[in-house]
Amino acid sequence: MSDLDGNEDDDREIIEFQKSLKKFANEVKDFRGSQRNVDDDDEGFGDIPGFSQPRNRRKIVGKQSATRARGGHRGPRKAAEPTPDIKRRLGEATTAFTDGMYLECRDLAFEIVRLNAETYEAWNLLAVAFVELGEFHNAVLARVMGATLRPKVASAWNSCATFILEGCEEEHRKQYLSTVRMCYGLAIRADLQNLEARVGKAAVEIELNHIASAISDYKFLLRSYPLNTAFVRQLAECHVDLGEYDEARTLYQETIAKFKESKGDTQHSFDWSDADSYMTLYTAHNQYETAIEELKSVARWLLGRGGDDEKYWDTVTSDDREWDLDHERRKLCYYFTPGKYPLKTYGAGLPIELRIKLGIFRLHIGNYKEATVTISPSSLVY
Repeated sequence: MSDLDGNEDDDREIIEFQKSLKKFANEVKDFRGSQRNVDDDDEGFGDIPGFSQPRNRRKIVGKQSATRARGGHRGPRKAAEPTPDIKRRLGEATTAFTDGMYLECRDLAFEIVRLNAETYEAWNLLAVAFVELGEFHNAVLARVMGATLRPKVASAWNSCATFILEGCEEEHRKQYLSTVRMCYGLAIRADLQNLEARVGKAAVEIELNHIASAISDYKFLLRSYPLNTAFVRQLAECHVDLGEYDEARTLYQETIAKFKESKGDTQHSFDWSDADSYMTLYTAHNQYETAIEELKSVARWLLGRGGDDEKYWDTVTSDDREWDLDHERRKLCYYFTPGKYPLKTYGAGLPIELRIKLGIFRLHIGNYKEATVTISPSSLVY
């Protein structure tokens, strides 16, 4: 999937939603028209602002638009300042909402968008009025109508997505997820690096079981935030959902390497829960010997003994003396120097969950005696 998220599925969703918005705009006209004569050509009710028919994205070489050739303005037109009359009506609608007069607020907001459909605040007032009146579907349409007035403002689309997710009832959540996905997608089109939109869209993709798309989003995020373990965990889980265990393991290996290179990143941390998730991946294809090697290496690093001076432990493969609670067996190792590192950075520092995993890995390779030592009752009580 392209980082632009501009695929045909997105375009189809936008086209379908545009139809709903146009229908909603006509309903607004009909509502007001039933109370006074409203000409069908009232200003502000043409095409939905901010939505245009998705174009063929092939670049046309050798042509310039007339606007650009004349040096005219490019990009979205800046919203006009509301007239004093519109400001007065917005104040009245806001007061009506604050006073709990939701029907009056709705009617006043309808009147404002009839006069000027590009009044962003009126659509948002209409949305919250609809929520209070129990018409959530219309509230969503109104909120999206407002966002279309600011198509290049990512925060407008993010706010719209949040409004939908926080407002819909749990039993109706699924029917709105595609709309939320579209909002986040349009936020990304407005700002490719927008963190909130990328994270939100990835989470919705998972809910919709669009795992491949979620993977694409998390990979994009990790290019900018390589030490964000939350993104690493989510991406690893997505790979596992698709049965891609090798990719998940590689992801953790590369992440650990980046953490080691960073030497003191204070914003993020790779912790024992991450190590536990990483170790679990080795059980998928019965890679228990490799799992033992990796578990020891990662645990050593997390406990502050990850330097080259402790790599000799990688040659001790027949037992787990490195993780005993005392130095008795460790002293038999030629390179071991008691007191060089605190006792708590050896056996006492290994979390019980990982100690049990280590013992189970030993059982799987038939090393029953060492497994008994590793997970003996005395070793599990710190």
